Amino acid sequence: MTGEGDQAARIRSGLARALDISVVVIVGVWHVVYVLPSLVLSAGLYRATGAELIAWALLAALLVHGSIRLLTGRPAFAHWWRSAAAVIAAGALAVAMVPGDQITGAANWAFGDVVLIGVLLMLRERLIAFGVVFLANILLNLSVLLLTDHHIDLTVIARFLVIACAGGVLVPSAVLLAARALDDAAAVAGFATAQRAESSADREVADALHEARRDRYESLRGQVAPLLDGLADGSLDPDSPDVQRRCAIEAARLRRLFAESDDVPDPLLHEVRACVNVAERRGVLVELATAGPLPELPLEARRILTEPAIEALVASSTWARVTVYGGPEEVIVSAVGDQVGRPDPVWLEARWQHQ
Repeated sequence: MTGEGDQAARIRSGLARALDISVVVIVGVWHVVYVLPSLVLSAGLYRATGAELIAWALLAALLVHGSIRLLTGRPAFAHWWRSAAAVIAAGALAVAMVPGDQITGAANWAFGDVVLIGVLLMLRERLIAFGVVFLANILLNLSVLLLTDHHIDLTVIARFLVIACAGGVLVPSAVLLAARALDDAAAVAGFATAQRAESSADREVADALHEARRDRYESLRGQVAPLLDGLADGSLDPDSPDVQRRCAIEAARLRRLFAESDDVPDPLLHEVRACVNVAERRGVLVELATAGPLPELPLEARRILTEPAIEALVASSTWARVTVYGGPEEVIVSAVGDQVGRPDPVWLEARWQHQ
């Protein structure tokens, strides 16, 4: 699941990276391929061509700075209003050099360029940041138009509004909306991949549970079925001490088998308690003692460790003691108990050593 989660993060990061590169390329091409020729061809119209070139250079510097910061995953400035102030200030210098009657012409390249560079500088900022740049840019150009153009009529105003909507709002908004759409697509792709990862993990868990159940069934069929078949067809005598002992052993193994599927902090101790419970049901007084921390053990190791305890508990007639010792290098399960017909107690032990 971790691998799938990493894949989702990589997909989202890859789409975000593609978005950043696309915005940098679009704005860079616009500023150099479209804006610079417009500035050069209109050089004779400006109040001060040198100042206009400085304004273009300042915006180019902001574009380079913003591109580097964007491609390295950092904001252009610490606060969005600094980005807005920087781009508007450079735009103000450019627009101030344009005569009033050229505000709606090709000479006023800064009208759309300012907002596009603002989009690059504040690509992942709140919408209010873009709103401030859009509004400030339109008011700036409108102020220059009203203050310097002495031949204003409805045609000029209408043309200004059309250009303001097209160059100052629609084109930058299209870039912004496309960027946000790609961001959303990246989020959706990441979510879908995470969902697939979760589904894959669920399938793996289900497969593991199915495999564990099948293993338990095979174990049950191999150990208990012959005993039940013998009792059913009369080949085994239920009054025979040996048959009773076999039944007691299989009963303890069954309890252990059921305990193996429980989700508990100490599986080994839990399975030992299940075996102890079988002996206690026969009236055997069992004392269970533990010492030391128990490491995580595989299922086969736990079965090997509990097998001698099962043998000793089944053989015990009135009392038994089971000890579980855990250490960093080994785990020991020992069991001792009395046995009918024998003067000495039965003692069995199993050890598991860390490889």
